[in-house]
Parts: sequence; structure tokens; C-alpha cells
Amino acid sequence: MFREDLYYRINGVSVGLPSLREREDISQLIDTVLSKLGAGHVTVSHELAELFAHYAWPGNIRQLEMVLRAALAMREGNETELTPEHLSDHFLEELHASTRPSGGLIRDQELELIRSTLDSYQGNVSAAAQALGISRATLYRKLKQLQW
Repeated sequence: MFREDLYYRINGVSVGLPSLREREDISQLIDTVLSKLGAGHVTVSHELAELFAHYAWPGNIRQLEMVLRAALAMREGNETELTPEHLSDHFLEELHASTRPSGGLIRDQELELIRSTLDSYQGNVSAAAQALGISRATLYRKLKQLQW
């Protein structure tokens, strides 16, 4: 059991940070990450910036950093602009499949994503949960909540 007096000693300030998908300053964040990676001179094409802006980013800033790190490694020569061609095929497919659709209910979208993932894995709940980035128990709970 953690001593309560110590908890209040270290819990002086609580900072709530929005998830990456809720942020409106993603282009500035991308510039910051590129600078951190030693590629401050590299820019992101308009097309790629649009794709990034509409992606849900389930892995938050760590995922963004790894995607940019991989894209930088895929550049040839002295290229100074990242484009969708610099992304891995796997992430590019995920990016196109997972971008936020306009309109519709969140529950409907969530159910459709779960259904399509289960279909693509022939009903294998473990594989579908892994592909969705959630545990099997979470997937079962969501199926129950969505009454599927």
C-alpha cells in the first residue's frame, strides 16, 4: 500500500494532455519531432500532412515519432520533403483505412471497424484484437456493449 502522505507530496500538479487525435497543432508538432530527430530541414508534403491530420493516432506521440523516423530512413539522397511514398506500405494501408470518416455515429463506426476486422481474420478474436491494438477482453467487452 502506498503511503497517502507521500502520494500528496508527489501529486502537486496534475496536467491533462489531449491525445494526438484531439490536437489541432499537429503540423507544428510534426516540425518539433522532425527537429528532435535532427531533420529540422525536412518538410512534410501537403498530401501527407492532410493524411496525418485525419489519422486517429492510437499510439499517440510515440507512434508519430516512429512513423517519422521510418519515413526519414526511406528518403533517398538529399530529399527534403516527406511524401506518402516514404511511408511503409503497412502504415499507409492503416492510414487510409483508419482516417476519421466525416459524419456518422461513433458507435456505428466502432462496430463497423470491429466487424470488418473480425471478418478479415475469419472470426479469430485474438488476431482481431491484436490488429485493433486492444486486448481480447476489451474486444469482448466492446462486442457486448455494442450488442453484436
